[in-house]
Amino acid sequence: MFLHSLVLYGPIAALALIGAPAAPGDLDPTFGSAGKVSTDFERRFDEGRAMAIQPDGRIVVAGEMIRTVNPQDPPQTGDRNFAVVRYLANGMLDPSFGVGGRVFTDFGQDFELAFDMALQPDGKIVAAGESGTRTAGGNFDFAVARYNADGSLDTSFSGDGRATIDFGGDDDAARSVTLQTDGKIVVAGYSGNQSDEASYDFAVARYNTNGSLDTSFSGGGTVKTDFAGGADSAFAVAAQPNGRILVAGSATGPDPEGDFGVVRYRTDGSLDGSFGSGGKVFTDFGGGYDEIDALALRPDGTFIAAGGSGISEDPAPGGAFALARYLPNGKLDNAFGSYGKVETEFTSGLDQAFGLALQADGKIIAAGVADQFINPIGRGDFALVRYQVNGSLDSSFGTNGKVTTDFEGAFDNARDVAIQRDGKIVVAGEGTHPDTTSRDIAVVRYIAR
Repeated sequence: MFLHSLVLYGPIAALALIGAPAAPGDLDPTFGSAGKVSTDFERRFDEGRAMAIQPDGRIVVAGEMIRTVNPQDPPQTGDRNFAVVRYLANGMLDPSFGVGGRVFTDFGQDFELAFDMALQPDGKIVAAGESGTRTAGGNFDFAVARYNADGSLDTSFSGDGRATIDFGGDDDAARSVTLQTDGKIVVAGYSGNQSDEASYDFAVARYNTNGSLDTSFSGGGTVKTDFAGGADSAFAVAAQPNGRILVAGSATGPDPEGDFGVVRYRTDGSLDGSFGSGGKVFTDFGGGYDEIDALALRPDGTFIAAGGSGISEDPAPGGAFALARYLPNGKLDNAFGSYGKVETEFTSGLDQAFGLALQADGKIIAAGVADQFINPIGRGDFALVRYQVNGSLDSSFGTNGKVTTDFEGAFDNARDVAIQRDGKIVVAGEGTHPDTTSRDIAVVRYIAR
């Protein structure tokens, strides 16, 4: 918080700044170092992709870490594994979890990454992502791991705590996971062949609590959905209270570059014909590639999707935070934003939302990256927006509803967001060291009120 209209000097200034009340959107000084925490595994390349807050206030982050093969190799090279980290409520690593608060899991391949995670009511942790090899002709599969509350693999899940699914493509990845009220585990992502972009489809699997595929779901526990013959990829899943399953991402249809795409399945895995057109919905933001990366269910049956619109990386990065709110039947909710849609820019570069959370008062928090550019060492900051229930920016938060946070001056990216019981906002992702290009898992906590 900065004082622009009053200049103070000496001890009086110090006292004034110390006593200045925290404002919504400010970093929480009681968390980590002035509101920020970074965690390194082997001083190489670690990323936080998903985060959840336990009922006791501990914070769990899942993503990836790279184990050293040759110490002289660049930080991005090595054996990638699932990574899970747990923090105490103050941001300190939790020594009761794994080794010093950290766990990594190898599926036996050289490229393994957890994209999402979910907490079971019994304290167990489910992480979902991909496992495969980067060599020529390599094959990637859905990968799911379940951990006990202490970070050890839960051997009651699929025998050793790990499960993989091959959907038949050479590039299958689970990008999101959710839990049904009966404890079954639903994972969603995509399946396709790297040599044929149009072959990519939404891919969904449902597991029983013991890690076996649930054969009551689409006959064998898995289902693939194509929108209109083009490339479709799912990045978010949510289980509705009535047992129906929402899966969202980017779908190729009327816009050949990709639109927001949402599918709803019945509990048996069949498409829900009462939703959209034959169970599918397209939403175009007016040109360019659009993608949903997060979903949030509202108590009234409507739901919000967040991601990016007009996304481009090369040669000129561009894009904006994009949100849409849908009625239970899949139609856009005209009471939200402009005819159901909202776009928010931080910069003229690539801005994109990856995480979404709802406050108890209904306000909406979207977290992602502002001004992303990855190569060579990249740039970008954590970006956070708070919206009113109707989709307008909340001017009481940050600067006209928006906040950015830099870690070390290079590429920083917020991947997920959650709300604590006391209302504080926790955001997780990764931060890059500009001198070495190595990355750490990064977590920030903000004041909400």
